[in-house]
Amino acid sequence: MFMCFLCDFAGFKGFHVARNGGHPDGCATFYRASKFDLVSHVPVEYRKPNSLVLDRNNVALLLLLRSKRVLPSSMEESDSKDIASDTTDDDESNMVLVANTHLLFNPKRGDVKLAQIMVLMAEVRKLASVTSGSSSGKFHPTVFTGDFNLVPFSPLYWFLITGGLYYVNTDQYSLSGQEQKRGFKPLIGATPNSLLHPLVGISNRCTYENPSLGNSFNGSPAITHEFGLASAYQHFFNRDEPEFTTFHGHQCATVDYILFSSGGFIPRDGMALLPYRQQLQLLGRRNLLRHPALEPLGSLPNRVYSSDHLAIQAFFQFIGGSRRNPSSSFSEDSTSGTPKKVRR
Repeated sequence: MFMCFLCDFAGFKGFHVARNGGHPDGCATFYRASKFDLVSHVPVEYRKPNSLVLDRNNVALLLLLRSKRVLPSSMEESDSKDIASDTTDDDESNMVLVANTHLLFNPKRGDVKLAQIMVLMAEVRKLASVTSGSSSGKFHPTVFTGDFNLVPFSPLYWFLITGGLYYVNTDQYSLSGQEQKRGFKPLIGATPNSLLHPLVGISNRCTYENPSLGNSFNGSPAITHEFGLASAYQHFFNRDEPEFTTFHGHQCATVDYILFSSGGFIPRDGMALLPYRQQLQLLGRRNLLRHPALEPLGSLPNRVYSSDHLAIQAFFQFIGGSRRNPSSSFSEDSTSGTPKKVRR
C-alpha cells in the first residue's frame, strides 16, 4: 500500500527486493521520477554457495540513476550554457549509484557482516564503472545507505571509512562493536590469504576475480576497498552526547548510515582510490532527536514513531569531473571543478 501511494500519488518510482527464504522484509529504494531516470537496478543476495559465512538471507538493492538536470525557468541563459557544456563530455555525466542494504543483526557474527560488506563492495564496483566517453575507466559517485548493524568507530565502521582491515587474529565478537566482550573467537573460514572461499570469486580487495588465476587471492591478510567513503553524520552532538538512530529502552545506538564517495582516506595498503567521474559534496543532513526528547515517548516504535529506527536524510550536489591524482586524498579545499546546481 505504501509503495503504491509513493508511486501513484507522490511521483516516485521504486524497487523492492525481499530477503531469501520467503521473508517479506528486505530493501526498497524510491526515486523521484521528475528528477532522475533509472539506468540500471541490481538486487544483491548475500547468500553464496561454498562459503561458511555467506549463509544468511540478507540482501541489498543497487540503483544507478541519472539526473534529468531540469533547469529552473528563472535561470539565466549563461547558467544554462554552462550546465549544457558540462553534459556534452559523454552520456554518463551526473549519474549516481545508490546502494541500500540491511546487514545481519546478530551482534556476535561480525564475520558474517564483514563478508556481506565485501559482496556489496564488489557489486557496487561492477555497476559504478563508467563504460563510455572520455571518462571511461572512472566511476560514478556512490552513496551507501541502510541498516548496517554496526556502531560508529567499531572495526567494521573503520573498514568502511578507511578502506582497510587486518583480519587475522581478529575477534568476530568485537567487529561490529555491538557485543560486550565474551572472550575471543577467530573469523570462521579465514586464512592468511583469503577471508572468503576462492569459489565465491571475491578477493580480499572486494573485487570479483577469476579464482582459476589464483594470484589475486594471495597477499597480505588484509581486506581493502577503494571507495574513499565519508559519513554524512558525525555521530556525536557534542563530545559527551552521541547521536543514535535506534532507541530500545535504556539502550540507544547508531546502526543506520549514509556514506558517500568523498575520496577522504587512502586505504591502508596504499592502493589508489577510485578515480570518480564526479564528486558528491555534502550540503546538509536531517537533525536526529536527542535522548531527552525521545525518552518520555518510550522505546521505538511508539505512539509517535511507527518505526524502531529514526529517519536519516542527507542532501548532496554534484561537483564537476575529477581531474585530481586518484592516489591523493580528497578534501573540499582541493576539489577541482565547480559545483553544479543543487539537485535533491
